[in-house]
This record gives sequence, structure tokens and C-alpha cells, in this order.
Amino acid sequence: MLNNPWINLPVTPPHVLQIDQDIVEQFNSHRSTQEKFKLQTHLYPEPFIGDPDSPVYFLSLNPGYSSGDDLWHRKPDFTKTLLLNLQHNLNDYPFYFFDPRYSESPGAGWWRRKSRWLQEEIGAEQLSNKVFWVELFPYHSNNYKPIPRSISPDGLVPSVAYNMKLVREAMLQQKLIVAMRSWSHWKRQIPELETYPNLLRLRSPQNVALPPNNVIGYDKLVQKLKEEI
Repeated sequence: MLNNPWINLPVTPPHVLQIDQDIVEQFNSHRSTQEKFKLQTHLYPEPFIGDPDSPVYFLSLNPGYSSGDDLWHRKPDFTKTLLLNLQHNLNDYPFYFFDPRYSESPGAGWWRRKSRWLQEEIGAEQLSNKVFWVELFPYHSNNYKPIPRSISPDGLVPSVAYNMKLVREAMLQQKLIVAMRSWSHWKRQIPELETYPNLLRLRSPQNVALPPNNVIGYDKLVQKLKEEI
């Protein structure tokens, strides 16, 4: 069984797991890595958000970066929440971007825009307990670029194996999975996703939002989120 590597994350910058360190350093110093692609290791990684026991999983690419993140990742209360999330130890608002305390954070603003339809139907607090967000790549960057194969054969870092394990376990439990970003990368890592019966896709993958007309199977998603409310 693969243990959670994120409990060993350094609490002082650079916030990089030891198993990822060589690849991250090589990528950031590589001649082809423009500034917009560099991994922001002064920020806490966000490889996943929420409770892995949630009934709905969202598959994404990597956490973004804006100057507002710099401010929030220096706030003690917020960084404590980030660390508790990495340990799967958040009880109140496990999907913390729905927590009213963090409503002004860049991540909360993004989620308000992208999930407002679900929030109207389910409520932010219930959503926080019902969804688990999984990234293909854990470190922040302004724009995403795969690691060159000369540095990493699969373009990723070793720690992503844990995220793949979580998704595979979710599939064994027949959880609902929504492919949000980088579907081609996800199915390369987990080929069995392509035939998974409880997978939902977006009609427009370029529009990473969750209105009823963009989620193929929106009613199924709402029904799953409303169960046991």
C-alpha cells in the first residue's frame, strides 16, 4: 500500500517533497523553462483538495498561480489548513475553498465562478463535504508544461503515484468521477478510466466550468451530490 507522501512536506520553502526534488530543480533550471512555466516552490503544493472519502472526484491538471496566492500562503491560518488537507485531516469544510474564512482567496474566487450552479443546488457547505479535487501535477505554476522526458520519462514527478492510487481506489468503490482538465494525460496514466462507467466529461474541455449545459450527465452529478443530505 502506497502511503501518503505529503505528510513529509517541508514546512519551510522550498515546499517540495524529497522524492520530487531533483526533478523539480532540474525543470526550473532547464533552458527551455520560461518564467511562466516555473514551479512556484515558495507556495504549498495542492495535489488534492477535500476528503478522499467524498462520493465525487474531479480530475484536474495542476494548481495555478497568481500574485494573490503569495499573500494567502503567508497567512498562518490558511497555511495550517493547507497542511491539514495534505494530511487528510480537515473536518470542517474539507474542501476549504468553500470555507467562508477563505472567501477572498484566489482559489475561492475561481470556484465561485466555476461551480455557482452546483452551489445554488447543493449549498457550499454540503459541496465541501461531497467533492474531492485531484491534480495530475501537484506544484503551482502560472502555466502548465510537462517535465521534459530527458528529466522525467512520463513528464511527471514521483509523488503523483499517490494521486493515481486514490483515483484507482475511487474507481473500485464506483465513485462518480468528473474529468475536468487534461483528459488525455489522465487516461494515459490510468487507461481503465476510458471505459469506467461512472465517468462524466465536459462538453467543452476548454471551458472548465460546471453549468448544466457543459457537464455530460449533469443530473447524475447533482443526484450523487444530494444523496444523504
